Amino acid sequence: MEYSERVLSIAERLKQPPTPPTTAERLKQRQQEGQRSLPQLNRIYSKEELKRMNYTPIHPKTGIKIALAGMTLLTIGLAAEASLNPTVPTVSANPEPTRPALTATATAYKPPLDIIYPPSSPTAIAETAAAVNTPEIKKKKDLLSEAAHSFYAKAQAKRNERAKKDPDYLTRINPELNKNRINFLSLGIGKEGALTDSIQVISYDLTSGNLSMISLPRDLQSPEVLKAYGGDERNSRINQALTKGGIDLSQLAVENATGLSMDFVMVNRFEILTKIIDKIGGIEVDVDKDIDDNNYPALEGDGYDPFHITKGHHLLNGYDALRYSRSRYSTSDYDRSKRQQKVLEALIKKYAEEMKKNPLKAAGLIKDTLGIINEEVNSGKLKADFDIGDISGPIISLIPSLIGGARFEMPPTAHFTVDTSNFVVSASLPGIAITKIKGGNAHSGNPRQDYWGPLRPAVKEFLTR
Repeated sequence: MEYSERVLSIAERLKQPPTPPTTAERLKQRQQEGQRSLPQLNRIYSKEELKRMNYTPIHPKTGIKIALAGMTLLTIGLAAEASLNPTVPTVSANPEPTRPALTATATAYKPPLDIIYPPSSPTAIAETAAAVNTPEIKKKKDLLSEAAHSFYAKAQAKRNERAKKDPDYLTRINPELNKNRINFLSLGIGKEGALTDSIQVISYDLTSGNLSMISLPRDLQSPEVLKAYGGDERNSRINQALTKGGIDLSQLAVENATGLSMDFVMVNRFEILTKIIDKIGGIEVDVDKDIDDNNYPALEGDGYDPFHITKGHHLLNGYDALRYSRSRYSTSDYDRSKRQQKVLEALIKKYAEEMKKNPLKAAGLIKDTLGIINEEVNSGKLKADFDIGDISGPIISLIPSLIGGARFEMPPTAHFTVDTSNFVVSASLPGIAITKIKGGNAHSGNPRQDYWGPLRPAVKEFLTR
């Protein structure tokens, strides 16, 4: 009879006994019964239970004799089994025998539960059987998962607060799509007061562990910005939202476009990116094609600083990574959006690789990075709609776990760029570079349906596929 069948058979015969407190406590109690006196057992079991278990107190000397007899019988049994089954290894004379590693799939002899332990309820026997068959496997902490759950709690608190203040919020976003998901909106600018140069949505799914990046073109028409400028189509691009209405208007436009709640919005100047990349020793990027940009603007003054890079694998320092992600005169804005996603992904990957190779060094890099961010916040070069401590706090608290060998895996990453290959067409305004969603009516009073309508379900499909 198979072991599982024997357990079920035993359980079938025991339908009347009362359910014990908990299996773990019962198992521990039974294993210690030989060391307890009858008064001690009376405090654990009722008289009815003791009677049903046929318990008889054993004198300590008698217990020792029984133990010695059991050890003798065990030795005789092992010797007999070894003689009958040559494949069973016998005890070696070597004082340090080689022992095979115990794996989770190793199978060992399991004595019948009704022989080892006194009878109990069917539930207790089934649970005890599961405990015997399940090895204790200690998994290393997953730092990304732990940090994400902390961020999600803060995101939920922000969502609840926004829902109270803004009646349109829960209609604007898709609550089901945002479940178990944290969303960041990164707005990159060249200098204070400049138009937004990069609009990147970064979304992490706590359930699947997937990281998704969505890029919106800076010249895309936005009904929200159009309304803020009083219907002037020449001032309706989404990259004007920040200068016209600050973080709130940018947040509104992106939420209407995607259905995602922009939980954490950060406005950062590109020079911050160069500092961070230089601090971690550069990032590795696979360049898809040659770039020859003779009109890349100089870091200072009104001149140019030509940028050239060949197709292939490159280790980029901070300044070259900045030029790679911003260059546009020899390519398009859509290509640039994709390059910006690659730089962000390479940055995350660099931290993940360092955490695997040298956790102590990685902990130092994280600390240095957070130091740069705090400096930029204090100087006003980095702005956010949240307390930076909400992000840096959970990360700092996990550094000891990282040094202790906790796990950090680079999450599977997917990219989605809104461009002319899917939803974008020219807005056909003379003398200005501006695009719009194909078939969209930017003047509609219901922009989520009449303008962003084709894009929202596409974002949902991208995130849930």
